[in-house]
Amino acid sequence: MNAPACQVFFDKWLAMEPWHRLLLVFEPPARRVSRMLLECIGFELRQAALTRSDARVSGAKLDWWLREWERAESGEPQHPLTRALPSVPGGVAAAGQHWVHAAARLADEESPPGLPDLLARWRHFADRQAQLSAAWLPDCVQAPDLHAFALAGEQLPRAAAELAHGRLPLPLSLLARLGLTRARLREDATAATTALAAHAGELLAAQPQARDEHDGYRRRQVVLARLRLSEAQRRPARVWAGDVRLPPLRAALAVWRAR
Repeated sequence: MNAPACQVFFDKWLAMEPWHRLLLVFEPPARRVSRMLLECIGFELRQAALTRSDARVSGAKLDWWLREWERAESGEPQHPLTRALPSVPGGVAAAGQHWVHAAARLADEESPPGLPDLLARWRHFADRQAQLSAAWLPDCVQAPDLHAFALAGEQLPRAAAELAHGRLPLPLSLLARLGLTRARLREDATAATTALAAHAGELLAAQPQARDEHDGYRRRQVVLARLRLSEAQRRPARVWAGDVRLPPLRAALAVWRAR
C-alpha cells in the first residue's frame, strides 16, 4: 500500500466521520487495512453523491468510479485506495459498479414517503458495499441492515446541508404528522430541530436486531449510531447545526461493551 497517498484520503474521511477511529481500534489487525480502504471508498462514493449542489459534478465523479472498477479488475486502477486493495479478484468490476449506482440513488431529489423508503435507500447502498467487501473480508458475516441503520443515523448532522442542496433529509410522513413543509424547515430553526428529534426517535424505534455472528465492526457502528440518535433527541439544535461529535467517554464505553 502506498501509505502517504492513501493517508490523504484516510485523513479526510476520519476528519468527517471521526467515530470510525474508535471502531478501528477494535478491528482485528489482520483485516484493519482492508476495512479502512473499503470504508474510505464508501465515504468517497457517498461524498460524491451527497455533498455536491451541482448534479453534473456528482454524475461526473460517480462516472469516474464506474470506470475505475473496470480498471481495477484489469489490473490498472488509478485511485490510491483501489490501487492499495490487495489481489483484486475477478468479477469486481460489476460489484463495484453496482455499488456506485447505489450511491447515485442516495442523491435522488424525490422525497422519501416514509421511514421505510428512506432506510431502503441506505439498505441498497449497504447491501452493494457488503457484496463487494466480501471479497476482502470473507470471514465477516455481512450485516447490511445494521449498516443501513447506522448510515441513516450518521446522516443526521448533515440534514441541513442536504436540505440546502435540494434534498429532503426527512420522510414526508414525518413532516405531514408535524404539519411542516420544506420551506418551514429552512426558515424556522425550532421547527427543524423538532422534526430532527422526532426523526431520531423514529429511527431508534426501527433499529434492526444485531446478532453475535454479525460483523463486529457493524455491531459497534450501530452502537455509536444509537448514541448519536439519543444525542439528537436531547440536543437537536447542535446536531442540526452539523456537529458530528459524540460524548467521548460514553462512546468509548459503549463500543468496548459491544465487543
